[in-house]
Amino acid sequence: MKRMTPLAVAAGLALLFVGVQPGYSDKEEAKQAAAKEDSAKATAKKKAKPAKTRRKGRLPNYYGQIELQDEQREEIYSIQKKYRPELKKLRKQLKDLTAKRDEETYAVLTKEQQNKLAALTKEAKERRQQHAQNKKETKPRKTAVGN
Repeated sequence: MKRMTPLAVAAGLALLFVGVQPGYSDKEEAKQAAAKEDSAKATAKKKAKPAKTRRKGRLPNYYGQIELQDEQREEIYSIQKKYRPELKKLRKQLKDLTAKRDEETYAVLTKEQQNKLAALTKEAKERRQQHAQNKKETKPRKTAVGN
């Protein structure tokens, strides 16, 4: 094992304190410094970026394509907000009323008809699931034009 001279040891320590490590080129140091700077800039950007304002609703279909002014958007959102609770209540009523109707119509059927209906709905559900599975498996691949 070779002994290092005090001068070599001092030179190595000086390089470490200065931030230069043996085996690194100036290009590598520049890349590292640039990466640190980019990282610092990105962090500063995230902190400085104002919080995104959350949308207050969803515009009706095609309204986003007709160049609405901000005031118009806000007015539309406030109108939607005004009707939201009533619409929610009505949707629940409709769901409950539909369930009640379905129970009453089912009660009219004989046991044999109920069993046949159950089998038919089960088959339909299985077909829908199979169709959805086939659709996932056979998604068309994008190909280059002219191939």
